[in-house]
Formats: sequence, C-alpha cells, structure tokens
Amino acid sequence: MNDPLIKNRRKRYVPVLIFGIIFSITLVFYTALDVVYADRIMPGIKFGSEVLGGMDWPTAGSVISDLLDEQTEQELIFINNDTSIIYSLSDLGISFDHYASSEAAKQFARGHNPFTNLFQRIRGLLGGVSIRARYHKSDVWDQVLLELESQINVEPLSAQVMIEPDKFKAEAVSAVVGHKLDRELFDKIVKSRLGELKFDSINLPIASYSPILDTKLAQITAQKINQQLDSNYLLKFKDQSFELTVHDLWDWLEVVEDKNMFIVRLREAEVTNYVKDLEQSINQPMQNAIFQIKDDRVTKFLPHQLGALLRTKETIELIQAALLDSIKEIELPANYLEPKITLEQIQKLIDDWAASSTSG
Repeated sequence: MNDPLIKNRRKRYVPVLIFGIIFSITLVFYTALDVVYADRIMPGIKFGSEVLGGMDWPTAGSVISDLLDEQTEQELIFINNDTSIIYSLSDLGISFDHYASSEAAKQFARGHNPFTNLFQRIRGLLGGVSIRARYHKSDVWDQVLLELESQINVEPLSAQVMIEPDKFKAEAVSAVVGHKLDRELFDKIVKSRLGELKFDSINLPIASYSPILDTKLAQITAQKINQQLDSNYLLKFKDQSFELTVHDLWDWLEVVEDKNMFIVRLREAEVTNYVKDLEQSINQPMQNAIFQIKDDRVTKFLPHQLGALLRTKETIELIQAALLDSIKEIELPANYLEPKITLEQIQKLIDDWAASSTSG
C-alpha cells in the first residue's frame, strides 16, 4: 500500500482528474444554458436601459423596437469651445435598424466558436453585457461632416515679417494655429454614443497643427532688422567712398520664408542695378606708359596706369552678407589689369637714348 511507484502514479493523475472535473462542469454549464435559453435571450444581456436576459425572443424583439422608436426624436449636441451645434438624428441621416439590433441580442454567445461563446456567457453572468444598437447612416451624414469641418477646420498660417519702408520699420505678424476635426475619433465617439443610446453632449475632437514659422521667430527677426538697419553703409575702393543709404536699404528690403526660417535680404534686381552704377565710377581701362621723341625732343609723355574691374557678383554677395551685420563698411573687390609698358621700361629707354646721344 505504501509503494512509492503507486503514489507517484496517483500524483500524476491528479491534474488530469481536476481538468476532467472542470471540463465536465463547463460542458454541463454550457449545455444547460443552450437547453434552458434555447429560445430566450442569454442571461445578463442588456439593451440600452432594458434588461433582456431571460426574455423570449419575440418579447425581447418588441422591447428593442419600442426602445428604438423612442429614440427617433433624440438629438446629438456637439460642443466646440463655447458653441453648441445641435442635430436631430434625422438631420444627421441616422436611422436605427430594429431587425439587426434584435438579431444581435438573440445571437449573442451563440456563434460558431464554442470558446468565444463560453467567454461571452460567463461575461453575461458575472457582469452583464450591453448589446449595441445597430443603425444606418445616409449620405446626409457626409454632408453634416463637411458642414462641421467648414466651421472648424482652419489651415495653419506661418508668422510673417512685414516691412514698412516709409517708416523704416519691420513688424511681426502673428502665426495662426491650424485646427482640424479628427474624423476617425469623431466617428468612434458617435458610434459609441448611438450604440449605447446615450445622447449627452459630445465635445468635438479637434486636432491642432502648429505653423512652420512661429510668432516668436518673426518677432526676433523684426527686432534684429529694426536694430541693424539704422545707419548708412559705407563702400570703399582705394581712396573712393560710396554710401548705401538707410532709405535705399529699407526700400529694397524683403523677408522671405525658407522651410523653417526667415531669410532677410535685399531685392537682387535693385542691388544689381546699384552695383552696375558703381562700375561707372570704379572700372577704368589699363593705360600703357607713352614716351614719344621727335627731332630730339620729347613730344609726348604719359605714365602707365593700372586698369580696374569691379567684381560684380562678389560685391553683391558682400552687400547681402553685411545686411544685418554690425560692421557697416565694405571693401569693394576688383580685378587689376597690369599695363604692358610701365614707367620703369620708359626710364630704361630714356637712359639708353641719353647714352646714345652723348656718345654720338
């Protein structure tokens, strides 16, 4: 009787025995519900405010139909900030489906999967299960959504920097945060409320979208412009000086958006014209030295002169780069052209000429 082998065998059979008992009880429970509630609603089932569990199918169908008929005059109230938007169910194109709602209650926990059925039946017995009302939406629903979106949806607008050249002033224009009705979440909320036959107010789910360029960035940009463009710019070339006046700077100024930043610059056409005018004063041709002798007399003498060509593109870039810089002076870049005949070469010719004259 105390054989260890026998004891080990008994221990191995205990889990099998427990599983068999649980399975048998579950099978009896499952089958009993099928028999007792063969033509009745499963226990623990509710529809709206009505408890349907245990009702025969015709009675339950009648209760569901009466309850849905009572909802035809109901309204859905949508809240947007402090504004209420009220629609009746007919205004929304919504109509309840009596037959589909009744069938959902009848067929609950009677599907093809016995494990799912068992789980649903236990849920009904333990805590109760609410069957959602079934309904249809007509094309009117889509029209209502479009109406709501037209009242709610706002495209985000980036902040701007406005230039007032007459006042020598830059000013920031505030950004506008975008708003958009979250259709997916809105549909889920409405579906839940209609399914549960609850008609309390619904706060519209609205998503916010920040603009690319915010107000703070525009304010910083405007402030920097106002601080820096307060005096003339001085352009230098050798011993020449040229002024780029505050009036011109403000008159040519523009602020453009580039991805997530503001670009402050002068209009290219205006700067180009200004630089071309500078060329008239800076550009000069190369001059060779001239030494002419006639009848043993010097009849013409001109020293050599370097030629100069303003580097236009680089000048424009320097002016643009210095626009909001604290340095107000710009050294103008130029290319220099060397003469082929210089004073040194002329001097050598003079010395040679003088030597030949003396020896002669």
